[in-house]
Amino acid sequence: MFFAYVLKSVNHDFYYKGHCENLNERLIQHNSGMTESIRPFIPFTIVYMEEFLTREDAIKREKYFKSAAGRRFLKKKLISEHNARPADASRTGIVRRSPEPDIPVPCPSGQAGILDGTTKCLHVFCLCPEKR
Repeated sequence: MFFAYVLKSVNHDFYYKGHCENLNERLIQHNSGMTESIRPFIPFTIVYMEEFLTREDAIKREKYFKSAAGRRFLKKKLISEHNARPADASRTGIVRRSPEPDIPVPCPSGQAGILDGTTKCLHVFCLCPEKR
């Protein structure tokens, strides 16, 4: 599976759009400062993602997210998602679009609590003990 995703800086009004094959690993890379251009804006949370069967489709969707029409789409989508969530919902708000059902994934090593300084896992689709 390949992903087109949108990250939001926790401390700044900054969004990053990208694509990858392993979303959890990529988020860890972003939050560890491996991407120099966005280092001043870390930490990040995933606010939107879509799954694709091919890298080419994920790249096309990333390019769309970066266009004016894509920015309008994301603004509308993120506002509607934010307003639809209950107050105690996860702040990551991951949205998935895939022909397959959502499959929970284990929390990657060291990821729990990295974003807000607590031990609570911040993943929506997660099997780690903090989410149970």
